[in-house]
Amino acid sequence: MRRPDRLRTTWLLVGLTLTIGCATVAITGRSQLNMISDQQLVLMADQNFSQFMRFVNSRNAALSSSESPRAAATIASVNRVSERIIDAAGLRGQYQWETIVVKAREANAFVMSNGKIVIFTGLLPVAKREAGLATIIGHEVAHVVARHQAERMSQALLAQMVLTVADVALDASNSKYQPMIGAALGLGAQYGVLLPFSREHESEADHIGLFYMAKAGYDPSEAIGLWQRMEAAGGSGPWELLSTHPSPATRRAQLREWLPEANLYYAETSRLLPGNLKEAQKARANLTPSSRLTPIAARPSLQPGFWYREGRPHTRNIKTHRLVRKESCPTGECLVFEVDNGDVVIYTADYGVVEIRARNGAWRRFSPPQDIRWPLQVGDDWSDSLTIEESSGKRLTAQVRYDVMAYEQVTVIGGSFMAFRIVVSSGPRLLRESWYSPETRTYVRTKDRSGVISELVDYQKSDEPAGELRAP
Repeated sequence: MRRPDRLRTTWLLVGLTLTIGCATVAITGRSQLNMISDQQLVLMADQNFSQFMRFVNSRNAALSSSESPRAAATIASVNRVSERIIDAAGLRGQYQWETIVVKAREANAFVMSNGKIVIFTGLLPVAKREAGLATIIGHEVAHVVARHQAERMSQALLAQMVLTVADVALDASNSKYQPMIGAALGLGAQYGVLLPFSREHESEADHIGLFYMAKAGYDPSEAIGLWQRMEAAGGSGPWELLSTHPSPATRRAQLREWLPEANLYYAETSRLLPGNLKEAQKARANLTPSSRLTPIAARPSLQPGFWYREGRPHTRNIKTHRLVRKESCPTGECLVFEVDNGDVVIYTADYGVVEIRARNGAWRRFSPPQDIRWPLQVGDDWSDSLTIEESSGKRLTAQVRYDVMAYEQVTVIGGSFMAFRIVVSSGPRLLRESWYSPETRTYVRTKDRSGVISELVDYQKSDEPAGELRAP
């Protein structure tokens, strides 16, 4: 075939490939080049996974539940997170899912196109908690859903076809610069096409994974903390231009930008995943108007004698809190609660914690008081520069944010109540989640950053208004 004919034929093939090889990524709606079928992907993944497991088994590196109670707990935790992410993504019936934990120091994980999830034990201290693990697994599952592996292979095939066309053209011109231009084209294909797309894949997996972890019931703000810990564990890394991953600063900025939409699915896990980002943005835009349909809670009226009991689920550690008196304090009038274990908790009239005094004389003070802003309504948020002082001399100041996420039904030891869910965070760190019920005039559930839960066991029933609760 003559060179001009070869050139025209090759360009025709490239054009045909671009025409028939386009697909759309779930949730983000991005158009992608895809020349590899699902069957080809799964077949290659099966072969690669079999080879990988032969290597793992030859070194007895697969973690087994029979090794120790700690190993069993680790595997159970990883499986629990994996299953919740898979169900949230709606992928239960699409692949033969299997999760393997491999004993290795590397902080790494991957999910193959056949549904095999691999977690290295070196990643677990960085993940730190199940929400951190959900960030990673959500990210990796997103790679599979978005068919990034097929797209990378398609890009490589297209790059090779384009270089072939260039080679034919250069050969036809007998250019003495052919080797230099060919090398430049090769660098251009690598750094101008393949790696930037890989960075886009990583960002896209972050974005989609954020929705998956949120819908699975894991706080999406944990993603920022997880990647901060990954950065600290792995150093500063290469320049973004020559890396297949976004820079840590870029990644954090993107996650913060995407959090508001993802939080919709964390607040309401029954919400269907968006078909595209416009749907998510529209749902976010509708949040404020829809929140006006929920009740508004005014500050409760509490009198001496008011009491409630709280305890941890499945334990007998139950404590009674009783309002014993009102007294003057720097914020005006304060409420003094005594706990039957000897502790004393002092609140402002707005129900903000001023001071906690332990029976051994130790104390902790909050300035300004950790409080609720009244009237309380879904969609409200506020921030404070909070200072915590302790009797030991320790002093900590941090910027703290409060978000009223939802008005929802909560079932606890003491019954089932409608409550406002309030999330307290400092930067990417979740400090506390609380559910305030106007009916009980107190929190019915609290969950601290360590995952420790306390629930309402009993409370003083009264005919007095439980803080005005009205429709807007």
